[in-house]
Amino acid sequence: HLRYYITNIRLQRTDGSWWAQEESYYLVDASTETGSLLKLSGVPAGEYKALSYMLGVDSARNVSGAQSGFLSPTYGMYWPWTGYINIRAEGISPTSPTKAFTYHLGGYSGADNTVRTLNFSFPDQNLRCTPDGKPQVHMKVNTARFWHGGIKTADIHTIHAPGPNAVTLANNFAGAFVLDHVHN
Repeated sequence: HLRYYITNIRLQRTDGSWWAQEESYYLVDASTETGSLLKLSGVPAGEYKALSYMLGVDSARNVSGAQSGFLSPTYGMYWPWTGYINIRAEGISPTSPTKAFTYHLGGYSGADNTVRTLNFSFPDQNLRCTPDGKPQVHMKVNTARFWHGGIKTADIHTIHAPGPNAVTLANNFAGAFVLDHVHN
């Protein structure tokens, strides 16, 4: 089971200016094929050379209480005492003392911040948006990156609060995202 928030999506025009999608809060559910398809609307026609987004929910939304849409508490991604769970990973691990792991990674400020901004340039071709077109940006996510940084399920199999271990796993997972290619 893997869920995470992609928010505050921006595209950089070839002149260096940025277009930001308003209210861009998406919950990706890796257990469903359609859960990983994000559809942007209102992108102005033009050519774009880069993409930026946040992995997690920004501080303004975290301090605004439970909300609607993908930010609704019904998705199981909200802690009333501290805000949104930015990344939620649960699974089976033969090395865990419980034979399972549950990582609920939250925290949006200071040393406990698990929100990461990811930036990608389009290396082979610009993204061309036209009124009739349906361009696509394909990303790959290597979920094994959770364990590229010192935390092992044998030692830490549960994280349900902000803190240093949540920050380590958020850093690890931020490295999982790779721009694969663009379709125009």
